[in-house]
Amino acid sequence: MRISEAVELDVGDVPFTERKGIVRVRLGKGEKPRDIPLPGPSSALRALAAWRAHRRDQLGMPDDAGPLFVTRGERLAERSIRDVVTSHNDVNSTVVYTGPRADHLASAIDGVIRRLREPSPG
Repeated sequence: MRISEAVELDVGDVPFTERKGIVRVRLGKGEKPRDIPLPGPSSALRALAAWRAHRRDQLGMPDDAGPLFVTRGERLAERSIRDVVTSHNDVNSTVVYTGPRADHLASAIDGVIRRLREPSPG
């Protein structure tokens, strides 16, 4: 999944249960939609459930609408996600985030969620 695609995800683009899920990319490469399956149970599904709860309970965002990745009520900027992905000095860590497999997507989601939960400086 491309970073620009992750930024554009809305809550409705990622339907899931604890057993399976799908990431629906509305405008992928060539402006074509595609689905990325998330098999379960997995860390990606657990991370998404935890993020949705945090988003609802701590950020006051609706559970059924709006941008999936937010900070202070606004859609997370592409630069913020890119910073999480590129902050790894180890090439092997970076490979995890650039591969097409569902477990790689899970690691990227986990990293973004951890970063979003960190207190804002200042």
